[in-house]
Amino acid sequence: AEHGGNVAGLVSTVTKSGANRFSGEVLEFFKDKSLNAITRDQERVGKGKPDYRRYQHGFALGGPIVKDRAHFFGAVELLTEKKSFTVNSGLPQFYGALHGTFPTDYLRRKYFGRVDVQLRESQSLFVRYALDWEHIDCETCGGTNAAFNGNYVQSPRDTTVVGHNWVLSPQKLNELRVQWPARLRSETGPPGAG
Repeated sequence: AEHGGNVAGLVSTVTKSGANRFSGEVLEFFKDKSLNAITRDQERVGKGKPDYRRYQHGFALGGPIVKDRAHFFGAVELLTEKKSFTVNSGLPQFYGALHGTFPTDYLRRKYFGRVDVQLRESQSLFVRYALDWEHIDCETCGGTNAAFNGNYVQSPRDTTVVGHNWVLSPQKLNELRVQWPARLRSETGPPGAG
């Protein structure tokens, strides 16, 4: 009922908020080529496992600004992936310079912040901001596509949401949400230009 009767699909996001005590989390993830299997294309090219390294780390922290009245929560996640793509033209005798395994990088940075305020016993307010920044050195490269046939992509996107809840009676709730739409400022170009 909340979203109408003609909704084909819906994604609902729930985010953490702060509490009256400080708490946090830390995450760390690491993977390198020793944990990867070699693909058929890499076997055909015959150069062994290409370099691969993934670092993913981040943290989250929440707590009180004013006890029982205002709380904050924030999170940061950083991902750096040094990987490669394999071009297998099927005709290395003609396309030797374009045939092989080539390095590429992938970067992603995510930032999130939220503040919740209890205005009165019956009213609360929150503000939430999220930024997701992504950089791909060579999208669609590999397979039978040469390294210069793809493109780099850099796409920062962000959104802000403000919400107000007001309990009018035990049977009535007024909820207002305003979202500034996600801004996607995508840049593309030839590989290596970004």
